[in-house]
Order: sequence, then C-alpha cells, then structure tokens
Amino acid sequence: MMKTFTLFGALLFCMGTFSIAQTESNLDELLSRLDQNHRGSITDVFTSEEIAQLDNYFEDKRPQNQTYLGGGVELFAPENVNENFGHYNTGDPGTFNPLGSGGTADFEGAGAYNPVNGTYFVIDDAGNAYEVNPDTGIYTFLGTVTAPNGENFTGLEFNPLDNMMYGISTDGSGSTSISTINTTTLAVEEKGGTGLTLGIALGIDNAGVGFAYDIDTDFMFRINLSNGNATSLGAIGFDSSFGQGMGFDSTNGILYMSAFNNDTFQSELREVDPVTGWTTFIGAIGADSPGGTLQFAWTGPTKPPLSVEDNTFANFQMYPNPTNTTLTISALYSIDEVEVYTISGQKLIHNNIGDSRGSLSVSHLSTGVYILTVTIDGEKASYRFMKN
Repeated sequence: MMKTFTLFGALLFCMGTFSIAQTESNLDELLSRLDQNHRGSITDVFTSEEIAQLDNYFEDKRPQNQTYLGGGVELFAPENVNENFGHYNTGDPGTFNPLGSGGTADFEGAGAYNPVNGTYFVIDDAGNAYEVNPDTGIYTFLGTVTAPNGENFTGLEFNPLDNMMYGISTDGSGSTSISTINTTTLAVEEKGGTGLTLGIALGIDNAGVGFAYDIDTDFMFRINLSNGNATSLGAIGFDSSFGQGMGFDSTNGILYMSAFNNDTFQSELREVDPVTGWTTFIGAIGADSPGGTLQFAWTGPTKPPLSVEDNTFANFQMYPNPTNTTLTISALYSIDEVEVYTISGQKLIHNNIGDSRGSLSVSHLSTGVYILTVTIDGEKASYRFMKN
C-alpha cells in the first residue's frame, strides 16, 4: 500500500517552518504528519517539542532489553539531528561516537566510502559535494553536483567492479534514477530510470549488484547498474521514512541499513537479505549514547584501498546476474580458473578456463546466492551472483 505524498525541497522547508510556528499539536495530527512521505530530516517536519512528544508515545513500542555482542564492523555516518559525523559498531550500535560537527550546507542525505583516496564522498540536498576524513571528521568542500531530471541524490555506493561511484537520485514523486559520479571532476552520467517512486538508499555488493528500496512502497529492489532496471525482491518489513542509508561490507558480505523506522520512531541498524529484501533488526543506533531521537541518512563501512592487485580484476565482468542457466565471465587478462561456493563455504564447481573469456553452466544449482572465486595470474577475487 502506497503512502500519502508530501512535496519536499522548498515546500518541505516551508512546512517545517509552519510546524515550528505551531505552539501545540495533538498526537493524532503528529501521527498523521508522520504517516506521510518525508525524504529529508525529521527536524524539517517536527519541532524539538513535537519530537519529544512522539518519542514518548513510541517508547513502549520499541524492542526492549537489547543485548549487543560486540566485536562487529565499524560503520561511519552523519547524525543528522545534532549534525555530527562519527562512527558506531555493528556489535554495539547503541553507542554512537561523534568525531566532529557535520560540514554540509544542507541536509546530508547521501554518502559512501571512496577506497580510491580513503575518504567518504558526500552530497547534500543542495548538490554540494564534500570529502570527509574518517579519522578527524573534517569536511572538505569539492564543488557542486547536478543530479539528473531535477532530482536530489539520496544514496551513494562505490562499485568494486568498475571502480566508480554510483548514486541514486529522486524527485520524491515518481522519478528515481541511477547515475555514475566522477569523484574528481564531479561529472554525472545518468544510467537510467528505476521506476521507483522514492528511492532512498543504494548498496552495491562485491559482484557489482545494486540494491535500493522505495520508502513509498517499503519494498527492496535489485538494481541493474548499467541501465537502472529494478527487480522487486520483497517487503523490507517496516514503515520507512525520512533519510535512510545502506552500505555493503566487503569483508563479511553483509548489506547494512541505517533506517528510520516510523513504527518505532527511531533509527535502527538492520541487515538486508539480498534474496528476499527482508531486513532484520540489529539494534537502535545511538539509543544508549547520546540517546534521544536520532537520524542517520547514510552509513557505510571502510573498505580496503585500491591497489595494483585490484587492476588485475578492474575489467572483470560476469553476466547475466542473476542467471538461470549460464554465467559468462570475461577479463582483461587470461583467467586461470573459477570456483563456485555456497554462502557457507561448500565448493560446488571448479573449472579451468585458460582464456580471457569463458562460460560456466549453473543450471543444476538451486535458487539462491553463490560466491564465484576467480583466479588470474595467481591472484584471487570473489564475487556474488544469484541463481534464479
């Protein structure tokens, strides 16, 4: 079921200004306002007093007695309510550690780690681009970026297959596009429309498969990054609204989501199932420290920097992905061998290739996600693919 639309940008700002002028709002009116589509910050829509009222109302509806295991992955993000940049651990998302004040001129809705130079690449709602130092939290202004079709960027992610930064952008009322962004020149190349009403975040796995979700329908989609075509995977399992984020961790193969959940009125760390689109709650981000109602419009792990070794696989391709019967592979250099593993590590296929191009029959595999390990000149790299 689709949600009620609200316009944003200049109109959203005016609505936020109007809400500030209100001295009192009853709970029914606040909940009605919350039920509408909002792409930006919760502070654009509610005053601090209204946020406190909603926070109190939803307190009993939230998961209680959260127990964190520790030892997780470090994720970096901006905290948009208090405008701080910092980090938190997937093993203890309840503690957010600010590094410094956010440096964007407008709402910071899109960002991702750039392994080319070891910084985070960020675009705000006004199209201002920044680099963020993950050690100090210092923002450096780069210039302006223009999204296609009058849209705003709402998600960024680096693609390890072609070493390009990709962005998802939307106008909030039916137009959502995929583009590449040159992080040096800031040139934008549109790849195509997705058909999503309000695409809000972007994730890309090790195999170069894109993921995005629509906060109008609350469904997750697999995105073809070459043309923007979207395939519905399924419901994400909660009512999403406001700025959201996703980030793929290449070390453990998990796609993380920083979600603002309208059902609990809090920011949550979730894990995305790349097959069904369903998300699993891990914990409320920053709930223990600094506490209060927070929002994280993007999140992402650091990734290994690009090296000479990565150039061996820079032009590696496998397609189609997902596939039904055959997986075609190609590279700049001769491929020694390929192996296919289950997610749990069981080897299913081993083929010697001996050429820069080859094919792999996977018709006998069950539907699901698999790991393709490729060896070129003694170096190995792994990629995910999906068998339909």
